[in-house]
Amino acid sequence: MEITTFLISNCQGNKTYSPMGRMHEKYLKENNSICFEDLCLTGGVGIYLAKLNAQAQNCLESE
Repeated sequence: MEITTFLISNCQGNKTYSPMGRMHEKYLKENNSICFEDLCLTGGVGIYLAKLNAQAQNCLESE
């Protein structure tokens, strides 16, 4: 059996996320690393976390 290695991206960009975004980023890294790496490789981490932040802000404002 051959072991294949993959380059794991660093994904260290400008981190201007809210605390909720940082917690979700940590959750993705620890529990859904494939999804997180896919977002890193496509450059979608910031967009994904910005949408998450907007949803959380809308929920807070609607209450």
